[in-house]
Amino acid sequence: MSKINKELIYTVKEVNEILGIHPRKLHRVGKKEGIKKTDNRYLFKGEFLIEYFNLTTFDNVETMSNNVESNVESFV
Repeated sequence: MSKINKELIYTVKEVNEILGIHPRKLHRVGKKEGIKKTDNRYLFKGEFLIEYFNLTTFDNVETMSNNVESNVESFV
């Protein structure tokens, strides 16, 4: 589950702590996507992070994918 709020702005360090994405990758993404630096650092909009990294939140998951279901059955 993502803890990214689409209405907030995040620094590279905050994104690294929340999502576990390496800071170097975030710098490459910022440069590639043309995000302007503020005070010589990238600031990412929450909405951008959700869209770029395909983050979705699921409050109630009712079904499992076939791969997960088969792994659970073999584990039990």
